[in-house]
Amino acid sequence: MVAAPPADPLTAGPVTLPGTRWDPAGFEVTPGVIDDAARKAFTSGHCLGLALAVRRRTGWQMIWLGRPECAYDEDCLGEYELEDGSSACQHTHVAVVAPDGRVVDINGSSTVAEAVVALGECDADEVQELGPDCRGPISDADVEVMAGDRAWLDTPPEVADSFVGPVLGQAGYPETLAGLAADHRQPVRSAAARHPGTPAHGKAAAGLLGSS
Repeated sequence: MVAAPPADPLTAGPVTLPGTRWDPAGFEVTPGVIDDAARKAFTSGHCLGLALAVRRRTGWQMIWLGRPECAYDEDCLGEYELEDGSSACQHTHVAVVAPDGRVVDINGSSTVAEAVVALGECDADEVQELGPDCRGPISDADVEVMAGDRAWLDTPPEVADSFVGPVLGQAGYPETLAGLAADHRQPVRSAAARHPGTPAHGKAAAGLLGSS
């Protein structure tokens, strides 16, 4: 008997990603489709997997966003620490930073300050003072450390990869999408094409992680 080839995640319909202790049933998403289910999954532990997929395709810097200081004690209960000195309990979300300085994730693109405020760890009045302590770069070594931690869920690479085109399209980076398509590394599956009403966010020049 000849085994059937594995299903193409781009055409096989919805898949269930691993869940958290709060969502033990997991997250059912349709590969390549940005909808409420995808937004929940990729802001609930699967954001690391998505950020890794975008970085693989673009080479953009990955960053963490979260609390300005450890939420527990000075050694963060023995949890991991990144090269920038931040501790695991500070890390609420993972995203990438485009060359123009905007944060890109499943929700589109935003300034660093907007992304920090959206997490609820700093309010708008605090972000100028605390914002620089609410984010930091993630190195290749850091990825190895984070990937083995229970806080970040295991996202099948082929599923995460299917969202790269839609995420870049939604965030307003058509030139990056075009470059990927020309290199034959990523199919162009823009969110705008799937959902004609999806707005494209404008871009503002800013230094990498240097603007709030």
